Amino acid sequence: MGEEEPGRQRLEWQVPSQHNGARLDRFLVSLLPFCSRRELDEGIARREILVNGRPARKGRLIQAGDRVTAHIHTRLEPAPTLDVPVLSEDQTYLALDKPAGVPSVAVRLSDTQTVANYLAAAFPECLAVESTGRDAGVVHRLDTATSGILLAARTAAAYAALRTQFSRGTVYKEYLVVVEGKCRIHGRVRFDLVPHGRRRHLMRVVSPGQGIVAITDYRPLRVEADRTLLRVVIETGVRHQIRAHLASLGHPVWGDTLYGSRVESDRVLLHSSVLGFDHPVTNRRTRIYSPPPPAFGPEATMSADAAV
Repeated sequence: MGEEEPGRQRLEWQVPSQHNGARLDRFLVSLLPFCSRRELDEGIARREILVNGRPARKGRLIQAGDRVTAHIHTRLEPAPTLDVPVLSEDQTYLALDKPAGVPSVAVRLSDTQTVANYLAAAFPECLAVESTGRDAGVVHRLDTATSGILLAARTAAAYAALRTQFSRGTVYKEYLVVVEGKCRIHGRVRFDLVPHGRRRHLMRVVSPGQGIVAITDYRPLRVEADRTLLRVVIETGVRHQIRAHLASLGHPVWGDTLYGSRVESDRVLLHSSVLGFDHPVTNRRTRIYSPPPPAFGPEATMSADAAV
């Protein structure tokens, strides 16, 4: 076993008798718990996993004594040059100001430009708080297109406590959102959501009881000629919840072409502005605020400050 490039190693095994006749992919899963099935399948497809020196299909049945070689990433690579501001921190947690366009966590250990990669460099203790090695202590998610507050844990106990709060729905989550059109009234959306699309990468609105429960409250802060600044609070945390719900009302998020926006923009105008949670040790209610980026305009900052 020898290191070939940062985060990547050459691993080799001789198949023991108890794995005689096993599928190659299942054999690898048993030996490499830190790798996802997707990573292993992609490695096989790229001919980076060999049996007796030759590329093999994932369904190949291996035999006792076969030599299996894998050239894979075994840890998340730190990204010390990635700029992710820290809004608040102590010995148990970090509140980060995630830039738009940066993924929250790594999908693969070979990813290099995620918030998790930043944490691996700046706060390496975060790597030890959860088992995957890809999240680096991040306890929830923001869409890649979304900016704002992202919470990470620095200890295993804090990670468990914060994850529990998110799963129980006790975390307060407030967003600033610019949508197309004039939205003059406040309201509450309770439509369920289900994945759809060829890669199931979008979310579709369905009737209550037909999908994943999602609840979104919205209130206009400033109405302009062709767009509206909203304050949005979500009680749930379903993927793309705000984007799908507001699009279903005929007010897609500004620049969100995946959900029907007709505006070409440098970014989607969706920002996590306030997060409220119980401190993982003291249980004291903690509130984090992130001001909106310049793309939201000076009016957004004034409106947000008045609302917080």
